[in-house]
Amino acid sequence: MGPKEYARIIPANSLKDFALQTMFDLLIIIAKRQLSDIISGYALRAVDLIDMVVIDLWNAGEKRPVETLFGGESFLVSLSMALTLS
Repeated sequence: MGPKEYARIIPANSLKDFALQTMFDLLIIIAKRQLSDIISGYALRAVDLIDMVVIDLWNAGEKRPVETLFGGESFLVSLSMALTLS
C-alpha cells in the first residue's frame, strides 16, 4: 500500500499528517541514498505526502513523476524503496 492509499484511508489530522510527512521524508532520504548506491544519474524527491518525482540527472535534471519511468528505471527505484523499507 502506497502513500496515496494511506492518505485516502486515514482521516485528516494535523499531528498525524506531521508524523506521516516526517516519516515519508525520512524514507525518501534513505531511498535516495540507496538509489545513488545502485546507479548514479537518478535522485528521488518527495513532492508531498502523496507524490514522488525522480530527478533524471542524465537529462539535465528533468523532474519526472514515478509513473513515467521505464521498466529498468522503475525496477531500480522500486529496489531502492524495498531496500529502504527492509
